[in-house]
Amino acid sequence: MTQALKHSGKPKLCFVVSAPMTAVAFLNGHIDHLSSDFEVTVVCSFDGGEKDISKNSSLKNIPITRNISLISDLKATYSLTRFLKQGDFQIVHSLTPKAGLITALAGWFAKIPVRIHWFTGQVWVLRSGPPRTLLKNMDRLIANLNTSLLVDSHSQRDFLVEQRVINPTKVHVLGSGSVCGVDTVRFRPSPEMRALTRVELGISDPNAHIILFLGRLTRDKGIDTLLHAFSSQTLRRNSYLVMVGPDEENYMARIPRVLGERLENFRYIPFTVEAEKYMAASDIFCLPSLREGFGLSIIEAGASGLPCVASRINGVTDSIKEGETGILFQPGNVDELIHSLNSLLKSPDSRIEMGTQARTRVQHLWTSQLLQKRLSDHYSMQVAQSGQ
Repeated sequence: MTQALKHSGKPKLCFVVSAPMTAVAFLNGHIDHLSSDFEVTVVCSFDGGEKDISKNSSLKNIPITRNISLISDLKATYSLTRFLKQGDFQIVHSLTPKAGLITALAGWFAKIPVRIHWFTGQVWVLRSGPPRTLLKNMDRLIANLNTSLLVDSHSQRDFLVEQRVINPTKVHVLGSGSVCGVDTVRFRPSPEMRALTRVELGISDPNAHIILFLGRLTRDKGIDTLLHAFSSQTLRRNSYLVMVGPDEENYMARIPRVLGERLENFRYIPFTVEAEKYMAASDIFCLPSLREGFGLSIIEAGASGLPCVASRINGVTDSIKEGETGILFQPGNVDELIHSLNSLLKSPDSRIEMGTQARTRVQHLWTSQLLQKRLSDHYSMQVAQSGQ
């Protein structure tokens, strides 16, 4: 029995992320579920968002920057190593690339018995030359130092194995993929929420169609492709574009010029903790990303009864059943995106049928309860294999 068990009666689990919003978006449900069997701690860089992390966890502030910074990264690794040693943790589990690297080193130095990293998309996929090599080798180091690896989609797992980043013998995908699944009670079709949110957005036309994007506004998310598609004269006129998420690359300064006369049919919400209401208000969800690990927002949209138009890339191809729950297009292809959107905008029967099938598929494969149980089972298996 470990010292942690002697102290609390429960094994000690430490999640490590760079930013609190990652824990809020992906881990809160897991924390609540796991807290009956584990003493859970979340390590992150406090920025105010930590107040929204599940109250069933303890919090520790260790500054972990998203960008590479040798001095800051060494300090974070040292601080985390000391914290893990002093805490007698049985499991340490990281998400996001920078947190993954620092945790892999700290967990190895601290000799934590079970060390897990969750791969949720690779930054280096869109890079070339030395930056790609450096970032790819960082992922290889993360994979080598951990005792177990999770990947949030089967297509991403195959890609990482093919690229010789991970050893297929110690990598796992929970069920059909995803990190946390979807709360299908929170995300659901709701005529009442639809009507109220449309009023809030100032969209009074009952025949208007809303195309929704929800996520970070960055080039990697395909924002340029989406904006140029929406500004096109060939896209059906009674459509609105609603974008929800932080503007990380100052798109708002460019949008008036890019959209022109279509600007009046554009709405932007920089932050929300109520993604479900924008899903309920919309008709089509669009994710034009150039890279994804899985695409949580796609299955949240599916649970809300929305068909999705998205890029044909790893991760996304796991979350959409092409022709049944959504339409896939070649990433970066504006004309193909316009055609895909128009095909759904002009066909309410197709939208409804795809949305219905999407919700059914989510209820079968990706409920949050199902993912929570699978993660708990994975921990049990890893602890047993570690001999603790």
